[in-house]
Amino acid sequence: MSNERDAMIVSLKEILVPVLRKSGFKGYFPHFRRTEGSDLHLLMFVFSRWGGTFYIEISKCSSAGYTNVYGEYEDV
Repeated sequence: MSNERDAMIVSLKEILVPVLRKSGFKGYFPHFRRTEGSDLHLLMFVFSRWGGTFYIEISKCSSAGYTNVYGEYEDV
């Protein structure tokens, strides 16, 4: 890992992860999930292979389950 990526991960874990936990998200960095009623909220951090940036992928789906990017059904 690059020093930039390491520093971003440390900062996200110290600052953002506690906020996510208070908002009801479970899971471990970089994958988080939260169930609210019949909805499932998914949040994932994706880091650029070239360093210096990251992306946040956010989705909302049924809490009954979802199909992942590989076409496999995931039960919640």
